[in-house]
Amino acid sequence: MSAKFHLITTALFLFATYSEAIADPIPLTLGPRSGLEIAHKKGIWTLDTTGKNPHVWTSKIPASASLGSHPILSFDYFSVEPIPNLRIRVPGAEKPAQLSAGTIPFSETWKTHGIDLRLCNRRYISGEHFALLLGTRPGHTFQVRNIRLRKPNTEEQRSAAERDRVLKIREADGDRYLTYLDNNEKLPPLAITVGQRDLTFTGRIEAEALQLTLAEVPIHIPSHHAMKHAIHPRPVKTKEDGSFEASFPRFEGPRDRSLSRWILLSSEGEALSAATYPTAYASEVARKIPKLIPEGFKGLGGIPALTSPDHEIFDLNIHNATVNIVVSSILSPEKGPGRETWNFEGTTYFLNRNYLNRIDNNVRILTERETVVSAILLVGNGRDKDGNPNSPMVHPEGLIAGRFAMPDLKTEEGSRLYRAVIHLLTERYTRENSEHGRITNWIMHNEIDQSGTWTTMGEQPLSRYLETFIRSARLVHHSARRFDPHARIFVSLTHHWMKQSGGPQTFIVRDIIDLFARASRIEGDYDWGIAYHPYPESLFEPRTWEDDVTYDFDTEYITPKNIEVLPAYLDREPFRFQGKNRGILLSEQGINAPSLSDEDQKLQAAGIAYTIYRVRQIPQIEAFHYHAYRDAPEAEGGLLLGLTNPNYGHKFSWDIYAAIGTDQEEEVTQFAWPIIGVESPDAFKLRDVSH
Repeated sequence: MSAKFHLITTALFLFATYSEAIADPIPLTLGPRSGLEIAHKKGIWTLDTTGKNPHVWTSKIPASASLGSHPILSFDYFSVEPIPNLRIRVPGAEKPAQLSAGTIPFSETWKTHGIDLRLCNRRYISGEHFALLLGTRPGHTFQVRNIRLRKPNTEEQRSAAERDRVLKIREADGDRYLTYLDNNEKLPPLAITVGQRDLTFTGRIEAEALQLTLAEVPIHIPSHHAMKHAIHPRPVKTKEDGSFEASFPRFEGPRDRSLSRWILLSSEGEALSAATYPTAYASEVARKIPKLIPEGFKGLGGIPALTSPDHEIFDLNIHNATVNIVVSSILSPEKGPGRETWNFEGTTYFLNRNYLNRIDNNVRILTERETVVSAILLVGNGRDKDGNPNSPMVHPEGLIAGRFAMPDLKTEEGSRLYRAVIHLLTERYTRENSEHGRITNWIMHNEIDQSGTWTTMGEQPLSRYLETFIRSARLVHHSARRFDPHARIFVSLTHHWMKQSGGPQTFIVRDIIDLFARASRIEGDYDWGIAYHPYPESLFEPRTWEDDVTYDFDTEYITPKNIEVLPAYLDREPFRFQGKNRGILLSEQGINAPSLSDEDQKLQAAGIAYTIYRVRQIPQIEAFHYHAYRDAPEAEGGLLLGLTNPNYGHKFSWDIYAAIGTDQEEEVTQFAWPIIGVESPDAFKLRDVSH
């Protein structure tokens, strides 16, 4: 099976149900289209692209079937040039899926492809169809035939068996991680203070021990494998009451061991602590830089390339911004055009100076305008046609269908490269009065509950997936805290709460928060927060005040209508840090305009006003980053979320958003209350949340 068609597999898995009773292949046809001319003759579909965004819908899938009998999508195609950037649009999803399936290679003969739908983990929805978006230029002609669903052949049956074998291994490993957490839940805590030159360890054990050792656990070793792979054990002496204090050098040559975990072992090799991260930093470690507090909570995401501090985005009176950083584009272990050498702990890497300069430019200008910057850290999912990563930083178990990947913390080489780029970023953007600007918050990847699309690590149980993510988050936190005593990481999540979102390899948001918090407590708690994306229940519907949500911890979604559920959940004792509430960034959310008509633009603006009036009542919400500055319907499944439109200029919502927080706010938002059906924004008071 060609790996480049994984995403087609995913899309069909979303939308079909097949009957065990059907023995013959199930034919599919092509239907409504745009930007395409289609001719059908003697079983061959000839497609001629005529527009900038050509796409075509399949016929509906028969509702009388089951995955067990016909799990293989098969088709033939003929194309004298590649078909680039194939995307698949999923209709009716809460967050429309428009996913990249890569490039279809050219074939000057008829070539057959078979795709095993069993590789996906989504339910089928009977009677649905989907659209193929062909990211190619006008004037491209190609042909397809024999589009059908069929039984698997012998090789495909073997492939499915191998997939099941690998999944069982991963599930067993995930279970071992949960057992590790269970076993360490009640062990005495180990405290680790990072000094300028030393690491200091303190703790106390209940039982007598003639000899104890502390051993280091490198970042590429999972916590539940720590005892087998810990390195450099060092003896520790206990006092009569079982307490101990020990100091070891922080550096081993150029390597900073404050990024490692440490485990306390008895003389018999029994674990007496969890694999513990640093829990405190001496005052002399980090730079003497002030904590940046935004003047207001209003912000913006999707920041365009800035050329001067006079860009019109600052007319919106924003005080917060997010910037995307694709960390895998910064450093490479291999030479390349425009790259220069950069050394880290004795290893030479190659730096993409042009990309780094572009990051510098935006962060510097935002900082000059007194805008607090939050960086969204992403790992590009570059892979070859067989699914092999093109960088050691990309997780090897990820699938080609994902837009971004989990970093490779499975190998020493991948972990060192990831550690190098995080060191570069956290050191560079935490200098006071720097020519590069300053980054205050570090958002960990993107919407990790939708891992198959935004943080692919392949098909995994939540426990194993999250164990790797936790190490990634810890690495960034402890790297940044060496330079900025106020730095924090934030976990990126969608508006789904107890409803598992659409797409491949997805998880329930509340389960992620629960397990993340539990592991953090066990391994040395720290000041992390949540970067939530509370879009309306349907991203296409601007009337978010009509969302079908509840005000309890079992609600399916957290949207602007019930945003108070999130802080209420996090404000409970298991989630507090040193008695404080967890910080919340609303790092991506927007309101759609169904069209560019005056009426629909006012609907969008009313939804924005409603959302702002609700979320700013919550003190735990530190920033609200509106998505987005500009409409991008082709990239976002037809949504018109922006405050501007490339062909239209400022939308009605521009002036509304700009006025929020100013003297003009009350006047300019008056239009919204009749649309929503209230007399004033006093109707938007927060509700009591049922526990």
